[in-house]
Amino acid sequence: MSIRHLPYEITAYVAGYLDPYDVYNFSATCRHFRFLALENNICRTVLEVNPARVAPARPRCRCGVTDKNQATPTSAWEMQQARDDKKYARALRRLIKRREAIATASPFLVSIVAYAESWIYENGVICYIRDRMLRVLDVHNSAAQEIVTDVRLLLDRAVHESRTRTKYKFRLLYYAHGIVSCIYTHAKPDRESWLVVFNPDEEQILTAYPLESTHKIFVRNDERHLYYGTFSELAPDGFKRWALRGFDISEGKWFDGKLHIPDIMGADLGSTTCFEIINGYFYGISNQTYFEIEEIDWTSYYYCFRFPTDRPSLQYTEYPPKRHRWRRQHAEGTIDDRWTFLKLFKDEISGDLTIIESRKEWLSGHGSGTRTYYTKKLIFGDDGEEEAEQDGQCQSTGSLYPIDDELARLLGKDDHPNYMPAPKREPKDVHLGDDSSVSVMFTQGKTPVRSYHHHAPQTFVDLVDDPHPSEPNSQRIRIRAGARRLRNKEERRERLRTATARHGEQYTLRQEIEDLYDHAEVVYWPGEQLPNSPSQELDDLHRILNPPGYTGNVHGEWDERSLVYSTGGTSSGGLNALVLISFDPGIHLKGVRRFGKLSSPENRGRPGLDGSPLSADLALRKREGKRSEDLSANSLRSQHSPSSRVVREPIQMAKTRTWTREEPAMYQTIGRGYHFAR
Repeated sequence: MSIRHLPYEITAYVAGYLDPYDVYNFSATCRHFRFLALENNICRTVLEVNPARVAPARPRCRCGVTDKNQATPTSAWEMQQARDDKKYARALRRLIKRREAIATASPFLVSIVAYAESWIYENGVICYIRDRMLRVLDVHNSAAQEIVTDVRLLLDRAVHESRTRTKYKFRLLYYAHGIVSCIYTHAKPDRESWLVVFNPDEEQILTAYPLESTHKIFVRNDERHLYYGTFSELAPDGFKRWALRGFDISEGKWFDGKLHIPDIMGADLGSTTCFEIINGYFYGISNQTYFEIEEIDWTSYYYCFRFPTDRPSLQYTEYPPKRHRWRRQHAEGTIDDRWTFLKLFKDEISGDLTIIESRKEWLSGHGSGTRTYYTKKLIFGDDGEEEAEQDGQCQSTGSLYPIDDELARLLGKDDHPNYMPAPKREPKDVHLGDDSSVSVMFTQGKTPVRSYHHHAPQTFVDLVDDPHPSEPNSQRIRIRAGARRLRNKEERRERLRTATARHGEQYTLRQEIEDLYDHAEVVYWPGEQLPNSPSQELDDLHRILNPPGYTGNVHGEWDERSLVYSTGGTSSGGLNALVLISFDPGIHLKGVRRFGKLSSPENRGRPGLDGSPLSADLALRKREGKRSEDLSANSLRSQHSPSSRVVREPIQMAKTRTWTREEPAMYQTIGRGYHFAR
């Protein structure tokens, strides 16, 4: 019987065991199955209660609470929204469209969102400072308003010692759950510093804590607890260590004492070390030690720990078993550490904690470097999953290239106690990226942002400066992406059937990856101009990505749905242009026009459409100056005046607020952006 004639209940039951991507593709095969991506109950089952993904409950950890590291229902941001509005079908479509946009380097939105002196992008929110005003823009929720904090008034209330100071430094550190963390530092000669933590939406100062050191300071928090760390504690051997201190937000008090991290953590955040708070635990991950004993024993491990955020103590600190921390054999080849990034994230579908590391390696002495992306499930306790049986399939080694037998024999000697034979790596956890021998490689300086998206299809995304051959000295920011997808079942079966015959005992992981995955050609965005039909809009798009007067000094941040970068800072009064590139079809910035509508009547005369962001910046300054004049004169226009809302809103909020207010987002005045949704 054809699957088209199966009862609805059976079709829905089968769909519940499929991956969201498979369900979406299944719904597109013909009109009879279109309901799979439109029916709320089916989509809820696929995203939230898929029986194939639910893991058995794990034992309690020694701190006495259930281990929250176990697999959970889908934790994607789309699902968090669907649990509130119950629009599960919309969440499924949005999730799949976002993933496909990343894999094909086809963003849904690009816009200049601000001109700023300094900024951070964390958890879907941009915080930036300009003219001693701190502005908070919620990008993920397509906010049309920004919360504006007067930094001087904030400091007057938070740090009494700052009231007589006119010269100081104020730096953004972190944002999460509506809480902003900053660092205030006196100018010379004393240079005392305070950690200032506040909630701008509620106009609440949570703490202003004097700091002993600010060396490599970082902050992480959830809605209940906050931790900051510095690389400043001297150990008896004279080397520095990480030290943490915690704050209970609900109680409004700091935990007693510091938590000193053992000497197993690297010193460079984002490259050798990563700290995160996830599901009520503080996690620390590192790919290095201080004394590099792995260089002697030829085996490298990840070093991990965690503790409950409400119990910062060595008594409750846990470490994964060594067998779950294996990273690589140094015999595999040398590494260019400049390209390394390290990140800990929660898998959107399975809910598993996963380590992602990007390395540029010269594997087994090859003359060309390869950028490889490794993912590893983070497991605490002794209840790790059994390795999957692969009956009828050819087994590969744990190395991308086979290691010489004599070298392996020497490494196994007793004088290498840290040596561990390479366990089998799974092909899904190793993504071979750029290889300089077969493709054009950008230098590290020309690749300011490097990211990797582990969800299917697995994709690396780089932000590169790729000048046009006719203008080699001009900045041209573009996106380049490389994705891989599983080959179809028949093709995989045929390749695996002949694997042993082709490779015998030397069937390596690299060969297994090539048999299982189809690597798409690297794609670039935006595309090149067509010689015979140049596009004015494409030129304007390049001016948005590379704002005239704001070039050079590019750096950025990324998450699973958007990329934000700044360019400039060396001119235009020290301001940077902040550019948002979003792959999420659900993000809509007010007033951003659709690509293809440049010359439409509603866009004529808007600031910045002449291609110059400087004109938009001037318009913004004029608007801010005019508002200040209106406020000082306390002038109110007619209730029916179109601009009356802009004037009255700060005055109304001033009755209940003293150092924060709401204002229209700066991107509305700048007016420089496109969306590409159809």
